[in-house]
Amino acid sequence: MANVDYSEEEVTDKIDIKCESSKEDQALSETISAVDVSIFGELNGLADVTLVVENTKIPVTKAVLEHASPVFLTMFQRDFIEKKKSDIELPDKKLPAFINFLKCIYPNSKEQVTAESVYEVVYLANEYQVEHLKTVCEQVLLKEMSKWEDPTTPDCCMEVYRHLVIAETLQLEELQARCIGIASEGTQADREAAAKVHAISEKSEKIIDKKAIRNLEINTSDLKDLMKGIGGDNFETVKNFILEKNNTKPQNKAQNEIGFAHVLTSQFGQSNPFPFPFKSSPPPSKPWAENIRNLRLLYQYAPASKDLKRVAIKAVRKDKGAKVLNTSFKEEFDLLPEKIKHDIRGREVMEY
Repeated sequence: MANVDYSEEEVTDKIDIKCESSKEDQALSETISAVDVSIFGELNGLADVTLVVENTKIPVTKAVLEHASPVFLTMFQRDFIEKKKSDIELPDKKLPAFINFLKCIYPNSKEQVTAESVYEVVYLANEYQVEHLKTVCEQVLLKEMSKWEDPTTPDCCMEVYRHLVIAETLQLEELQARCIGIASEGTQADREAAAKVHAISEKSEKIIDKKAIRNLEINTSDLKDLMKGIGGDNFETVKNFILEKNNTKPQNKAQNEIGFAHVLTSQFGQSNPFPFPFKSSPPPSKPWAENIRNLRLLYQYAPASKDLKRVAIKAVRKDKGAKVLNTSFKEEFDLLPEKIKHDIRGREVMEY
């Protein structure tokens, strides 16, 4: 046999690779051994079939899985080969993720879908058609999206597009709509960078681009109305007007916002149903249009004005809660920034 000489570096590399591989195998073994698989039927003696995931046997109760999933029902009840097996292999499944999935569908388990486990569980819920669990997962993902409602947050578009791919793949309509709304508020450069990493559908791309253009038109119109309302034709004039009205030079952003909010109410007082001292030209054809515009202006130019925002949010909530809403209201409401719609919903943050 010929002798093969290795350099010291090559020997060291081979030893390091072997050690790393051994560590990974050991870590996986420890993870698997730490998972308690007896809680799905073995402990109470009701297990009547065994699922095998990553060479680990999981005794389960057929009736529980059949009730939760039509896929398991088909597997166990029809003329499939699995019907006659006591051990059923589930290839391509990861043990920790599958255990989390089982914990979420077993009635005696108090396990809930968490932000950490949702990305594994939602795909299994979709694959096995566990609709109620899929709905729960979507709600967890929607709550996660509240972290990315500000399009200026670093990596916002990247995270939004990542979630949008999940929403498209699993047909999670509410999550998809939320992601599209946030994406349309970001810059084109951020959207293009995110799309290179997370490829979304052409249909979603078109909707995002259309909403982005419409948002720009709305913001431009709002700014023009604002400048006309206080007698200016550029932002510098608006700023000087605010400083003059308050007879002070703001030292920071917060003071500037407080001064701006004061200007918005100074001419009409707190009794005015609309917090802004001007009307559009021509005026909106519906009161709800002015309510929505006022809310947009507050969030854009005076986000620290909580009292005014509370009044404006209540006005839009009242419009939204009306028995008859026309298509125009829905379209304009849908174009509101996601942060505003989040506060209107008031589901996670009850500040307003």
